[in-house]
Amino acid sequence: MNFYISGTSGSGKSTLAKQLAQRFQLNHIELDALHFDPNWVERPDADFMCDVFSKMEEGPWVICGNYKEILALALEKVDHLIWLDYSLPLIFWRVTKRTFRRLLKKEKCCGENYERWYQQFFTQYSIFLWVLKTYRKNKRRYENISKYSPYASCVRRLKSPRELEIFLKALEDNKK
Repeated sequence: MNFYISGTSGSGKSTLAKQLAQRFQLNHIELDALHFDPNWVERPDADFMCDVFSKMEEGPWVICGNYKEILALALEKVDHLIWLDYSLPLIFWRVTKRTFRRLLKKEKCCGENYERWYQQFFTQYSIFLWVLKTYRKNKRRYENISKYSPYASCVRRLKSPRELEIFLKALEDNKK
């Protein structure tokens, strides 16, 4: 069983992917961790794509991220595309909590990187700006996939954490 987890930054993609990987013994492919080298250096697209493709070939997987090139590859092999389509206020609250936690506890993210105070609050690379810039774009992309693509039947659009709980329970029940 292969899963692709999509949604705006802060929606819970990585957390859900870790849970699914553990529950179903799947390879967890975290796209941001493969996309960034230390010090937030973006890897060349060819290297990034090659690494992701190699990991997909290793067996059943769960991928989390919003890279359209990877999505195109994954759609051909995915059983469930889970779209965490949560409200902007909820996502913004989650991003705020997560960012402060990472900053205060000096937690790694996106591979071997760390968020920095200055970057998050005073630059164009702020996760808060990123959420605002990508929220509607992601929504349009996944609405189009869920309505107009041949892969529409694999899309599970979840609009709240409660809907996610119900979906996970159904998956667990089907596993038994």
